[in-house]
Amino acid sequence: MLAEIIGDLGGADLLSEGQRQLARRCATIAIACEKMEGEAAAGNEIDLDVYGQLTDRLGRVFHRLGLKRQPRDVTPSLAEYLATAATRTPTACCDSISRGEQISRASLRRT
Repeated sequence: MLAEIIGDLGGADLLSEGQRQLARRCATIAIACEKMEGEAAAGNEIDLDVYGQLTDRLGRVFHRLGLKRQPRDVTPSLAEYLATAATRTPTACCDSISRGEQISRASLRRT
């Protein structure tokens, strides 16, 4: 867990001692949360107040470390887009247009 957190921060060689200490605290809190989650998954009751406090503290420490969600680019490549587009079937509306039929606004509201 600690290695993953340090990796997310860019590696141990880029961290100050304070950041390494905070990363260790994050790992400890995360392990405590996961232990509680395992208990809950096994059908055992857990103290949700304690779980909530731990989760909140974990979020605050991650915030102090500067960890934040990084958006992932999900835009398909041109080849992926074309491959997907080739497998799509046109809708009835598009079929009508391609056959040169007139479509009124009223007929669009009916569908």
